[in-house]
Amino acid sequence: MDVNTIRFYMGKAKKAKNDVTPVYNEVLKYTDSTYQILDSATKNFVPNEIDSIIPTSLDDLVSFLMSSMISRSSPWATITMNKELYRLVNGDVDDFTSDQQLVLLNKSLEDISSVTYTYLNQSNYYSEIARALRECVNIGTGAFRVSERDEPTTPFIFQYLPQDDLFYWEDGFGRPVYIFRYLRNMNVRNIQLMFGDGAKPPSTLKNDDQDAITLIEVVYPSETKPNHFTYEVYTEDFGTKVFELQELEYCPIVIFRWSKEGSNPNGLGLSIRGLKAFKELEDAKEK
Repeated sequence: MDVNTIRFYMGKAKKAKNDVTPVYNEVLKYTDSTYQILDSATKNFVPNEIDSIIPTSLDDLVSFLMSSMISRSSPWATITMNKELYRLVNGDVDDFTSDQQLVLLNKSLEDISSVTYTYLNQSNYYSEIARALRECVNIGTGAFRVSERDEPTTPFIFQYLPQDDLFYWEDGFGRPVYIFRYLRNMNVRNIQLMFGDGAKPPSTLKNDDQDAITLIEVVYPSETKPNHFTYEVYTEDFGTKVFELQELEYCPIVIFRWSKEGSNPNGLGLSIRGLKAFKELEDAKEK
């Protein structure tokens, strides 16, 4: 994807985010003691005085959802081969042969599932996805990053991403797959730590520790392979490409929504639905 197309989608994503950010921050004023969404380099946090029952209720709901859907204690998904589909793909085979082959195949798929769960439980998926889910339940949108590692025991890790400096737009199927995220105050050392030897820091950064710039992460669907993604990192003016990964088999930044309305891709959470009740509670306390 060329830079002009990236700018086009980023412009649409920013406008959509700007439309909902005031509502998000009004909700956060009643539900979070410190967090406000600030899409800028300067972040001045002002503590909110909130009623403790609201965040406690959110935490309880998130704990219930996490333990019900993606618990650490037991498998919550499995991979099996459909018998009719298997026979359709492999042609005309007799029932006995087909059943025997299916047993072996499903045993292999079961082993793959078991290994996947082992790696998941050795990662930090539960805590990081729980943070993203809380934000999704609260304001309507959650996000986390999936990163591959050259580690035999934890080949992938997860990272919760706050909504600060994060923008996204949907494809024709309503999937949030055009993703843009600012990385502030990145010096040469930080760039190399985050992206490894494949990174190409701009030549304008003379001092590895002191000189710092803003970068933009860009994720979009592969233009050559279905269900693959390209991940790129640019300087803020898109003048230099600092890092690139092509043909990823997964989206490295995952965006999910509680619900949404109209053409705006940003989500609507339970707390947005309850904003009027929050205000009434605050008014009742002041009287």
